[in-house]
Amino acid sequence: MGLRRSVLLLPPLLALALGGCTTESGAEPTRPVVDVVSGAAVLEATTETVLLPLDGYGPDAGGRQLIQRAADLLIEDCVARKGFEIDLVDVLDYPPSTQYDLNFFGVWTRERALRTGLGIPYDALSEAHLAEDATVPSDAYEAILACPDGDDEDAASLEESPSDSVLERGRTDSWGWASTDPVWEEALTAYRSCMEALGYTFDDSHTPYSPAIADAVDSEAGIRAALDQVDCLSTTGASQTFVDVVAAYQVVFIVENEAALVAEKKESEERVGLARRVIGEHGEG
Repeated sequence: MGLRRSVLLLPPLLALALGGCTTESGAEPTRPVVDVVSGAAVLEATTETVLLPLDGYGPDAGGRQLIQRAADLLIEDCVARKGFEIDLVDVLDYPPSTQYDLNFFGVWTRERALRTGLGIPYDALSEAHLAEDATVPSDAYEAILACPDGDDEDAASLEESPSDSVLERGRTDSWGWASTDPVWEEALTAYRSCMEALGYTFDDSHTPYSPAIADAVDSEAGIRAALDQVDCLSTTGASQTFVDVVAAYQVVFIVENEAALVAEKKESEERVGLARRVIGEHGEG
């Protein structure tokens, strides 16, 4: 449900778009020296996902959905104690959402381009959440925002705090470093040259990745532009280069923070285990 989705659950790319990476003192972290290896990251067009080195230290898509479902069940319980009844979308009934995956550098799969053009992508789960929002009684909003209860130990244990997470810091920092790396910038130049050769222009004050068009982003022109974007990202190799640069920074981050990452992985596995228990106690799973 969009209303109660915590900002702590925002994907790292969206978090990056909302704010840059800084250290606890507020200073920019020191950029490490990296070697970019071609193919170090895996772009999977059929699932619209990317596999990066840091992904092995957190829950996978299935684990994240288990945690989300358990948290939703506890939200329903909390709201019921306040005198309201809501029925949240069962995320386990849907493939994992890819709404924000790699949207940082634009549309990169033909299926997504055909679906929404240059617009914000959607999928079955995100659509279900939009429909879910429309069914919530207006007088239940305050109760939802007040949940979970502060004394709900299971709910507290399911939550994670990216502000204290080495894993999330690594993800945010690696994307931040990568997007200003000379290899990334060279790939961006090649991609933009490809688009400009097709007659497109860019509004860098909005985004340096997607072309500026006069029509609606999901119009026929928007779809055509998105398909051209996919082709240019592919033919120039920019999309693969972008994620390979990210992977290079993540490899260095892992070397420097492996002990803390291993500890967080253990905590994530415990959260998934707790989620399974909560779901089971509610007669699901």
